[in-house]
Amino acid sequence: MQLEKGYIYHIYNQGNNQRKIFYKRENYLFFSEKIKTYILPYADILAWCLMPNHFHLMVLVKEEELSLESDKMTQSHLITEKQYPQVCFNYIHQNPVKANLVKNETDWEFSSAKNYANLKEGKLVNKEVAFEYIDIK
Repeated sequence: MQLEKGYIYHIYNQGNNQRKIFYKRENYLFFSEKIKTYILPYADILAWCLMPNHFHLMVLVKEEELSLESDKMTQSHLITEKQYPQVCFNYIHQNPVKANLVKNETDWEFSSAKNYANLKEGKLVNKEVAFEYIDIK
């Protein structure tokens, strides 16, 4: 999967038959470290959320090309419409609420929602870049 510099993408994947891909806290933390190693050098992360059976990343590619090795389950959607970055951002953060895992998006540990609410200092999201594309309330 080739992603081009200067474009925003919504990258997501789900476990086979909607099965869990994260079983315990350590699994989420392990995956977060992989994101730091394999995504951050090439893209700014604008939003992210890791759910028990799937994940979402909203990224702005900053290198010439980002190539993701993946199976056919990982997908990316190029964000071209002017309003879609905001829609995608909100959708990603609302996932744990819609799945009835938490009452408020900031209650979910494995999401960038707490970063934007200034409840946690995170190392994954680039809020400065995100503010160029997203209206954070």
